[in-house]
Amino acid sequence: FPAQGSGKRSDKLGLQISTAVYFGGFLSEFKTYAQRTSSSSEPYVFLPRGSVRLGTAYDDGRVGLTSIDFGGGNASISRQETQRWETKHELSWMTVDSRHRLKLGQQFSLWRTTGHAVSDPFGRFSYASLTDLEANLPASYSRTLDSRARSFSGVEGALWAGDE
Repeated sequence: FPAQGSGKRSDKLGLQISTAVYFGGFLSEFKTYAQRTSSSSEPYVFLPRGSVRLGTAYDDGRVGLTSIDFGGGNASISRQETQRWETKHELSWMTVDSRHRLKLGQQFSLWRTTGHAVSDPFGRFSYASLTDLEANLPASYSRTLDSRARSFSGVEGALWAGDE
């Protein structure tokens, strides 16, 4: 049922620039890119949820009890975004006999992720019976008003030298 589900959306955008230049026996390779990704989720129906307890007595004397859910879904509202930038540069020189390729390089990147989610943004009513539901007398109501946004970030780097 749409009331029980949620819609999700994801986006990704990136830009990369790379170049290679050969001069005086040296090869210089440079690459940089920036990337942004985001995702979000929302319920299809923006309504509070509800549940009512129903009981029945069977002919053989048994008693049954169950709950029926209605209203909005149990989907949360969430958003997440990540930004990343990375650059890499490598300088190499090949010997005249092509037996060695000496390299020096560096790589550097920055990233940050931010996320926010509210698990039950519209609340939930609970009714002890159909009579209480009809009279709009909930036994309880609960709601998560807001939650804290969380952010993470990092820096990475590397230097290297090598011979191929």
